[in-house]
Amino acid sequence: MSEIKLPEELFCGPSVFAVEDTYQIVVPVTCPMLFWVEIGGTDYYDHSNGILRSSNLVHKVSVPMKELDRTGRYTIHYRKMIERSSYFPKTEEPMALSFDFHPLEAGKEQIQVYHISDAH
Repeated sequence: MSEIKLPEELFCGPSVFAVEDTYQIVVPVTCPMLFWVEIGGTDYYDHSNGILRSSNLVHKVSVPMKELDRTGRYTIHYRKMIERSSYFPKTEEPMALSFDFHPLEAGKEQIQVYHISDAH
């Protein structure tokens, strides 16, 4: 298994969370950027009511669970913001990084999850 070298724009690698019938792919970043995930040729964007989010330092993209389970691979894409303006913001060229994905199969995996919430 080879280790992926992350670019400086990514604070760390993506985390994938199962939420009902979707996965939430979450990536903390170090600078403002546009962000999306590609699975099987379909793009899924980090947006709020159709407006692409570019000022957040944590990007979250919802993707269909069945699609990611089927393809077993996803690619994150991002474009660093150069200048934010009303109609024609300036961005750098798109960058991409791909990751393999192996879903857990019920009854086949031995996992234990501990969750401590609101610990003081």
